[in-house]
Amino acid sequence: MRPVLWKGGDAEILLLPPQLRYAQEGEEGDSPHADTGHAGWVAEGETRWIHDDGKLLLEVCRSEREEETAPETPQLLIRGTAARPVQVELCAVVLGIPCSNEPACIDRFLRWRRVGRETLFTAGGQCVVRWRSPDGTPFELRSIGGSVPARLTWDGRKLIVEVFLDAAALHPRWQFSPQGKISHAAAAWTPGNHLALSFQVLQVSHARTAIAARYPRGAEAGFALTDHCDFDDCDRLETFLRGGIGRQGWLGRGLKMTKGVFTLPSSPPGRPAVPSLEDDRYRGLIEELRRDGSEIAPHALSEVGTVPAPEFHETLARLSKAWSPSTWIDHGNTIRYCYTMGGAGEPEYRLLDALRENGFIGLWSYHDAPAHGCATLNQFALPESGSGAILARLSRHLLKGELLIGTHYGRSLLEGVVRGGWGEAVSQSMSALRGLVVGVARREGTISALMTRAWRRIRGGFGRSFGPSRHLFNLPYTRAELAGLGAVLYPERGSPLHQWVESDLLMFTTIEAVHTRDIYTPGALERLVSERGLHIGHTYLLNDLPYIAGLFSRRTRRITGEWTEFLDSLTAGIRSGRIWNPTAGELLEWMRDAQALSVRLAGAGAVVLVNPLDRVLAGFSLLLPRDASPQSVRWAGSAPAGWRHWRDWLAVWGDLPPRSRTQVHWGNTG
Repeated sequence: MRPVLWKGGDAEILLLPPQLRYAQEGEEGDSPHADTGHAGWVAEGETRWIHDDGKLLLEVCRSEREEETAPETPQLLIRGTAARPVQVELCAVVLGIPCSNEPACIDRFLRWRRVGRETLFTAGGQCVVRWRSPDGTPFELRSIGGSVPARLTWDGRKLIVEVFLDAAALHPRWQFSPQGKISHAAAAWTPGNHLALSFQVLQVSHARTAIAARYPRGAEAGFALTDHCDFDDCDRLETFLRGGIGRQGWLGRGLKMTKGVFTLPSSPPGRPAVPSLEDDRYRGLIEELRRDGSEIAPHALSEVGTVPAPEFHETLARLSKAWSPSTWIDHGNTIRYCYTMGGAGEPEYRLLDALRENGFIGLWSYHDAPAHGCATLNQFALPESGSGAILARLSRHLLKGELLIGTHYGRSLLEGVVRGGWGEAVSQSMSALRGLVVGVARREGTISALMTRAWRRIRGGFGRSFGPSRHLFNLPYTRAELAGLGAVLYPERGSPLHQWVESDLLMFTTIEAVHTRDIYTPGALERLVSERGLHIGHTYLLNDLPYIAGLFSRRTRRITGEWTEFLDSLTAGIRSGRIWNPTAGELLEWMRDAQALSVRLAGAGAVVLVNPLDRVLAGFSLLLPRDASPQSVRWAGSAPAGWRHWRDWLAVWGDLPPRSRTQVHWGNTG
């Protein structure tokens, strides 16, 4: 039987063979392999199709019963259930839609775009695609809730929509082991585990549609910083916060960040310790930063050393009571209680339980997006390669005589070009050489001892990359999948963000931004806004190592003019409402709660918003047609809390009370 999932007049949606790829454990030394899953769909009645390969049971159902607000919009439910223990690398349900006219979709920049013949990903929001049936009637397929990634292609006759129910690239996770850094992204499904997504299919006027925005109160872009304290210093921190002669620092601008701190003092061998919260002057400066609106988060608990379990739990509880952090940031690859060192499975530390008990909602564990900050700030639109931008910065610094900075860019260039075992070996070698430079600069030992340590690390990197354990470093995703799917936030248990539940701790991805004055510029910020993007920075703002293009003048130790100019631009963007600048905890909470919201079209010029949570979603934004009249918008029967014109949308926003159903109506201009 031809797998026609849905038919409306001359329009139809076909079910094509799904994409399935599993990670399977073989004999020692074997690497995971692909299972293409060629079995077809089987109809069970007129409204349900199933695909069963013995590992995952996929179901696609059409519901004939609809809510009163949208009786003409049939709902599609896509669900996958594990039939036995299995590790899923990729699971995509593939829909085929015959159409002769070029279809359109909402792209990653929240703009209508022709699909054309190229492959597109939609991430970080609703999946929305339009096409015309053979008789010219416009139809729309849209996800009802959650951030649903999909790949869209059109060959001139048929639109292909690949809906990603799950993929390892949607939840990258890492753990350090004696062999090296190993991916745990392909999480195990146990029998009965299931994921589900819902869609609308409806006939729609091209002028009367609307989509959910990404950020509250009509903001076009999101900008968040997580600053790690590995290079903190009281004098530099005070200069950073308060500025200097003729230059305003961070404080007093209305800016926020998540500032990592060490709670306990420690004694690193061979060099001075970084200040901790037990240092009176440092704690006073950190208190100023918190009063200014920033989040103070633990970067582990100390610079070096694993504290005993009783001290870990007591210190974490004391820190949480005093500073109310929402975010945990891993530090070091030797500290047993850190997530990437297996702290979640350590019975003494119970890291995840301890974080939940103390009010944390998110954690960062050594995962940066595969992009250099000088190429893009936007984690929803990562480039295939940032080599051009890196090479330009490398050349500029070499021409200025800044050899060490140029060399560091060379390391980034090599890491982007060389992949596989050689890539891992090169990365380890460059890190070892960088450690040698740092060790010499900090006088952490004799040059002979430092060179011996660097050589051991280089030799170990090559041994891990090409030795008997090399299969451990096989990744369960491609770089294209990792970049295209735009994994930014995901549950720790290894599910896509759209499957979040209340008990989940959330992990998040960052973009490493080491060369601060090169990466954070007014131009880069304007591009982020124009792309309607999101940036979560992994920074070391107080870093003044000689191979870093930092925010301090090496000659005067003052803040550079470039950094001041960037802060002025960021401040202006926030005050204008175009940029949302949350702490990491606020960002995670917003993106988490937005996944639960149902956004359903309810006829021409109407949307129904359902908030199933027991808490308010404040300032939720909708994007309406640009020609809609702001005065005509009714949010639950009243005027919206606010509105702002974008170049191609009218953004309106309001509050969604707990466990509420809110109707939004709008009309034409005039």
